[in-house]
This record gives sequence, C-alpha cells and structure tokens, in this order.
Amino acid sequence: DGWDSLEKTCQTKVLAALTSADVYEQLRTVEQLGYIVFSGPSKTSTMLNFVIIVQGTKNSPDVLDDRVELFIKKEYKKLQAIPEEKFNSFVASEISRLKSPYKTLTDESSAYWAEIEGLTYLFARPFKEIDQFEKITVQEVTALWGDSILNPNQRRKLSVQVYGNRVPPPVQPDTEDSVNKIRS
Repeated sequence: DGWDSLEKTCQTKVLAALTSADVYEQLRTVEQLGYIVFSGPSKTSTMLNFVIIVQGTKNSPDVLDDRVELFIKKEYKKLQAIPEEKFNSFVASEISRLKSPYKTLTDESSAYWAEIEGLTYLFARPFKEIDQFEKITVQEVTALWGDSILNPNQRRKLSVQVYGNRVPPPVQPDTEDSVNKIRS
C-alpha cells in the first residue's frame, strides 16, 4: 500500500495528528534527546512512510534509536486507550483542513504538480480524502500503528545514524549479530 492507497494515507495522517505532539513532548521536552524532533507522514516516490526524526548531540544514535523504540511501544498503549471523542476531533480537524480553499495559486498548482510528479493523477485528492476520513475508525488507526510501526516483523525500518564530534562511533567492527539486528 502506497501513497495511492487513500485509506492508508488518511489513516497515517490521522496517526500523525494524534502522535506528533506526544513525540515532541516526550522525546524533546521530557527526555531532551535532541534539538530537532519531528514525526509525520512522508512520501518517497509512491511509497507511504511514517517518520520519527530525532537530531541531537548529547546521546549516541544507538541511545536515540532505543528511546524512539520505547516511545513507539508506549504510544501504542496510549492509542489503544484514546477516547472516541478525542479521536473524532482529530479526524474533524483533518476534514476541516481539507475543506479550506487553497490560500494561493502557488499552493493549488503545487498540489496538482505533486499528483503529476507522483504519477498518481488524483487531482480531486482533497475530496476523496474527506470521504476516507469520514470512514476511519480508531480501531483501524490503532491497528496501523501496531502492525506497521510497532511490529518489527511487519514493518520496514530505516535508521540513519550519524556520529558527530561529541559522540565517537562504535569501535567494534560489524558482526553477524549486529548486521542481523539491523535487518530485523
């Protein structure tokens, strides 16, 4: 399922709306892991992604990766307990955003060009997404987090780790176990 799957795209957008403040609050404010903390949907070609970015200089990339994984587990429990009314308010906010007219001609033409460049040609995307948002349930969104983000056997994870001057890179060479850990 890629960007052309309106169902998954809309579910991912709701997930982002539900979790982005929690990502920032926990990883940036509480744990102070980085000066840049962001999460949300992303599109690579026609592939739909959910990204969590933490950039900082205090901790090694391994520590940041471990803290993100712990956040993902804790957030799943929070999503499972979210009240229906709160969920519906996030969905309504997304629908309201889509119903708003483009602010500038550049915004509108950019939306159309994104459809052309992505080879999706869904020029009525906002209207189609509104229809999808009206069908989304909290159970579907929670299942998407559990299956596609939390479950290491089903997700595909890319962790880019850059070591700066303050945190030296690991000195041990890659082992078969460390490579297998990366592959899992």
